[in-house]
Amino acid sequence: MGQDQSELLREVDPELLDRCRRAERVAQGRLFQLAAQDAVRIIRGLGVRDADLDDVVQDVFVIVFRQLPGFEGRSAFSTWFFQICVNVVRGRRRKSARDRWFRLAFGEGREETSASPAGQVDAARDAERLLSGLSEKHREVLVLYEVAGLSGNEIAEATGVPLKTVWTRLHHARKKVAERARELGAGAGALPVREGA
Repeated sequence: MGQDQSELLREVDPELLDRCRRAERVAQGRLFQLAAQDAVRIIRGLGVRDADLDDVVQDVFVIVFRQLPGFEGRSAFSTWFFQICVNVVRGRRRKSARDRWFRLAFGEGREETSASPAGQVDAARDAERLLSGLSEKHREVLVLYEVAGLSGNEIAEATGVPLKTVWTRLHHARKKVAERARELGAGAGALPVREGA
């Protein structure tokens, strides 16, 4: 998972960020080109349905461009960017839960469930099945570490939790994914783990 991480997002040119701060459309388009795939990987990894990906990515970039003037570079751009991705997904989940509660409380029908798109690859389905049993907190840490390739310190900063909590959550997430893989009959090869962890 994490070995495929994009180096482009980690190496965003400070000049490009300055041009984006000045709301130069061409620069904003270039930043979108550089970071959109990373955003999709993280957002999908956090459990957002493919049908909602475009909307969530758009929400992320609206916030990125609105808040970029306040980004001072004290942390890596990727850490700041992934924190926005996590926060947007959390906010959508809260809104979705409120909306669901409202519909159920006032008898406005049941929420429709949509099937996965026909073109979804088996690997993505398998990964979703393995991740489905994780809590939001465990899933965030696992995805940020294994998919985004963030360090423990970067994850701590992005999620707002202490470093020891990051490592504890990562340990428990991996353990739960391994248990889920055994339940589903998947072998150890179904669990890609970033080296050095």
